Formats: sequence, C-alpha cells, structure tokens
Amino acid sequence: MSKFPVQYSLFFVTIFFLFSCTQNNKTDTKQTIIHKKNIELNNVRFKMNRGNMLFKLADTLHGKFSFPNAILPDSILLFIDGHKYGKLNFKDSLFLFYTGNQTSGNHTLMFLSYFSGQKEIDTYHYTLLSNIQPKEIKWEIKKIYPHDSHAYTQGLFFKNSYLYESTGQWGQSSLRKIDLTKNEIIKTYNLSHDIFGEGIVAYKNKIIWLTWQSHEAFEFDMETFELIRRFTYDTEGWGITNYKDNLLMSDGSNLLYIVDPTSFAIIDKIQVYDNVGPVKNLNELENINGMIFANVYQTDNIVVINPKTGIVIANINLKGLLPDEARNKETDVLNGIAWDKSKEIFLVTGKNWPYMYQLSLSNFDLHKTIKN
Repeated sequence: MSKFPVQYSLFFVTIFFLFSCTQNNKTDTKQTIIHKKNIELNNVRFKMNRGNMLFKLADTLHGKFSFPNAILPDSILLFIDGHKYGKLNFKDSLFLFYTGNQTSGNHTLMFLSYFSGQKEIDTYHYTLLSNIQPKEIKWEIKKIYPHDSHAYTQGLFFKNSYLYESTGQWGQSSLRKIDLTKNEIIKTYNLSHDIFGEGIVAYKNKIIWLTWQSHEAFEFDMETFELIRRFTYDTEGWGITNYKDNLLMSDGSNLLYIVDPTSFAIIDKIQVYDNVGPVKNLNELENINGMIFANVYQTDNIVVINPKTGIVIANINLKGLLPDEARNKETDVLNGIAWDKSKEIFLVTGKNWPYMYQLSLSNFDLHKTIKN
C-alpha cells in the first residue's frame, strides 16, 4: 500500500496510447537498451493481477504500483522486450496493458525509474498463450503414390512439377529429384558418411539443405546438384521453408528462426504456442500461402501456424494414415509435407514409409492467404 497521500498517487496510462505513439520505434536501435544488472533501490513495487504471469493473447494485463519508501520518481519509462515504448504519466497507481498487438510466447516488461539522478530497473516476465482453440482439419486420401521405404524423409517440396526430397541417417543422407508421375528418381546427391542430412528448401534457382548437428547448411544448384557453397549456424537443423524474402528454420524446439538466405544469419525468432502452451518438436516445414505447416516430431500431427502471431490455428491428426499392414520394423514417424500450387497437390509421407499420400482437406481452405 502506498504511504503517500492520494493526491500524489500515480496513474500509468493505458498502453493503447503508447502503442499508437511509439510502435514505429520498435526497430530503432537508439530506442533499445541492454542492462547487465538491475539497480535495486527498492523504491518501486509492482504486482500483477495474476501470480503465474500466464495470459492469453489479447488479454489486458492489470497491475498496481506502490512506493514503499514514499518517494515519487521523477519519471518512469516503459520498455517491452527491450524496446522503449514511452514515458508513463503520473496520476494513479494502476497499470493496464493490452497484449493484442503482441505475439505468443515469453515477453518482458521493464520499468526504468529515475530518482534524483539515480535510476532503478524493475523487470517482470509474462507468457502469452494462444487465445483460440486450433481447428481440427478433416482429411481424406485422394491418391496414393509409391515411396522408397528406405528413404528416411527429412525434407520435401515441389518445384516446376518435380518433387524434391532429402533423406537422413548417417551414411544414408541424400538429395533427390523425383518425377512423381513416373515414380522415377531423376537425380541424386549423397552426403558423406559423417553428415546427417535434414530439411531442404528451394530458394530462387538453388536448394539449401540443412544438417542435423554439423551446424552447417549446403547450397546446391537446383538443375545440376552442383555444390555452390556452405553456411554455418549455431542451432541444430531440422526443417526449413520460405518466409517472405527470407527462410524459416526449425530446430526441434517451439522456435522458428527467420534466417537471411544470403548470410544465414538469424534475423528474428517466432515462438509457437497453442492455447495450452509451447508446441515443441517442430520438424519439417512447408509454407502454403503464408501459413506454416509443420510436422510435430514423434506424433501423427501436423500443426498450422500463423507466423505473424506464432499461434497454432489448426491441427491435422493423421493417425491411421499408414495402415498397420504397411509397416515393418524400419517404419518410422510421419514427416514430409509438400504443396504443388499449380496442380493443387497436398502431399505427405513419413520416414521409411512405402507410400506418399495426396490428401484433400474438406474443412480447410489451402488457398486462404495470411499476409505477413
């Protein structure tokens, strides 16, 4: 409770105003500060309306300030995730913050208070879950294609009516160009025995191929499969797809990394959440009209992600797609998603599966576009 009279209490204006005034400064490096250590003056106390700091996207956070030493700050600045959002006005001790313009995942509130030349930094962490229940997508098998049952599928995409596939495992990792209509492998490139291949993506007239734990990606000429150059990165490599003018990469966590296709530097991260919590084990990726389809490793599920918010908007449960009689001791999990826009083929398969399946989705529009 505040120890000073009501007329000296503070009002921290609703942040709707701050969003409209300062959102354009989010990428301005001059508005970003990094603090290695909080300064503990203990002049400011902040209590959120929920102890676990767990909320849903578009919730309004409610908090209250108190000043145990009865010392009013000269000013208080608000920072969201390290970006300066504005100066808070004095009037009342209440704090309101609307989260509808944020993304799902973990976030940080920081209050920088100035007291007669000294400053106090108070930091609070909160998590935003999805505010929607993912839609359950209904599916039917439209056509079945044969698939190499020794192909440990890691990546899959269509380009110019050809299917490109990458396979994994030590000593068995390969890149393939396939004529799906003839069930014919036209071209193959094999990695060395000490490299475990992962996902692939088409970028312009090239193919970029990830590796699992080698922290290295390879760039190939799409026509000749000639190796052009190598990239390095710090994470594990799992799945990869296109995203605007960049690439989007998974590493088996709930994070999707926005990657510069020229330098392979990480530009930003997307935290993927549903209405329960983080969605981990994101694997093979496919961008279909701005929606990111992702295999969830070791499950029969494909999740559909809105990359603008990080929330899972839909789920495809493919349990039972591959019948028991088609399985053997080498048959592994569902993995591999490809979309041929020109022929409207939505194709899925699995690691060491004998078949690839063209599916129709009866209650979900693959032509719907998410503008990023």
